[in-house]
Amino acid sequence: MAPVNNEPSAHVKVGLPEIYKAVTDTRDRVIIIEEKIDALAADSEDHESRIRSLERKVWGAAGIGVGGGAALAELISRVLGS
Repeated sequence: MAPVNNEPSAHVKVGLPEIYKAVTDTRDRVIIIEEKIDALAADSEDHESRIRSLERKVWGAAGIGVGGGAALAELISRVLGS
């Protein structure tokens, strides 16, 4: 990119090699960004499945705790009530 003449306010001439290099650099950076986005999406899906699995276990344990507590309360009321 050289000025058309030596004046500071002169127009700059951009050739095809400079344009080609800029386009290929941009393409390479876009490819890198796409790879990073794909990796983030895969990590996100993995985290979602882990969280859902943990939630199922927590709600299952809570249900068992409620059922066990109710059964224990019934047993205690029958023993003490008789």
